[in-house]
Amino acid sequence: MKSTTSSFWSESLQNELDKLVLCNNIMLNSPYYSDLPYDHFTKKISSFFEDIKQRSFQISFVGTIKAGKSTLINALLGNHYATVNVTPETAVLTKFASSKDDSFHVKIKFYDSKEWNNIWQEVKSAANSPDQDVRDRIKPFLQEYSSLSADSEKELWLNHKDLIISTKNHSELATIISKYTSSKSAAHYFVKEVYVEIKNCLLPQGIVLCDTPGLDDVLSYRSNITKQYIASSNAIFVCVLSKFLAGEQYNIIQKVFSQIRYNPERVYIIGTQTDLFNNPPQDWKYQKDEWIKYFETASGYGSKNLAAKNIIGISAGVHLFLLDNKTFANDTDEMDDLRVYARKYNCLNRHDIEATCKSLYHATGINSLWNIIQKNLFTIYKQTLENRISEEVYILKSELTQCLKEVTSNYDLQLSALSLSLSDLDRTIKELSDAIQERTQRQIQFEKDFSALENATNQAIQQVDQCFRTII
Repeated sequence: MKSTTSSFWSESLQNELDKLVLCNNIMLNSPYYSDLPYDHFTKKISSFFEDIKQRSFQISFVGTIKAGKSTLINALLGNHYATVNVTPETAVLTKFASSKDDSFHVKIKFYDSKEWNNIWQEVKSAANSPDQDVRDRIKPFLQEYSSLSADSEKELWLNHKDLIISTKNHSELATIISKYTSSKSAAHYFVKEVYVEIKNCLLPQGIVLCDTPGLDDVLSYRSNITKQYIASSNAIFVCVLSKFLAGEQYNIIQKVFSQIRYNPERVYIIGTQTDLFNNPPQDWKYQKDEWIKYFETASGYGSKNLAAKNIIGISAGVHLFLLDNKTFANDTDEMDDLRVYARKYNCLNRHDIEATCKSLYHATGINSLWNIIQKNLFTIYKQTLENRISEEVYILKSELTQCLKEVTSNYDLQLSALSLSLSDLDRTIKELSDAIQERTQRQIQFEKDFSALENATNQAIQQVDQCFRTII
């Protein structure tokens, strides 16, 4: 068994984990332990390590379609990975994490027949619903399903074992992700989950970004997946267009709060696309103040300070624009766009393009969001997790110590014999020999005495018998 990735845990905890692995390997491989009943303990340690490998800091991205969830994820990842043309009828749960090597890895999970039958039954029920609104919502799903001839691929993908694809090429990765999540691919209808590991990305080991289908998905089967991830996530980023807070967006936010009623600090309301404002800094400040009034209530954050802290405005699109264009030449469309954005955010420096870009990076809010994720959320989570694991390691070490004591007691006689000197061994042998000789002499004397007693008894019997004969 190998220990966990050393770059994730603190040095002190990693040392304790390594020691536990070493002791467990000794117990598994040493002949001194092979005949002892400790299988349950070694299995317990193995299960413990498998469990901590699966633990991660999960951030779920929730929101209405076209609210900028996928664009935000791409900005945080530093490149275009998540599909941005997702529609209500084609959402697929997609997770992003950092790769442990120099390759991209994609793991695709597919629906089984039972799951797909449940989905299709819901589709048919919606299509035949007496409610016109329900029929209208499911109609695009059926139209796209038919136009892509998805039914002809159903048997190919249903019940398919997990598919793992690795590549070192970024464009190939984008093609793979698109094939299994894009509305232009028939395969995506039968995909349950896509897990993407990205090489050389900004994500620290242990953080997973989850692009969810959305709470307003046309199919409750898929929206229930979102509800499950909201309940289990360490943080939820609810993406809402910063310029509008219509009834639909407000209801989505309230649904999230109702899912985690007792932990509102886990909810972050992300006002996306602040670049749509004429004056983003000023207009967003006004908008944020209004949102704070809506969500400082008991049904939301329950605190004005928490609402002000957890409502954040960003422009992921502008951030990606800057990442895509490292240099800007005069008289180009890119330069014109840069000046437009810079004017909006009041950070245009006509004589220093580099300074303009730096200020604009800061104004997009993505770096500030990263600081919140890494310095606040993840650091606290990691410390809490380390404390919990340290407690578990302490318990396992106590059990291990008890196992070793039992083993030691079983071999005490052998160990003490091996530690005797030659003179001690001679004396012990002589004592044993004298004891055996004495017991032998006693046995001989006992046999002599028993024989004499037997002879005397026989003579007495003969005399009695003679007396009887004389009398008769």
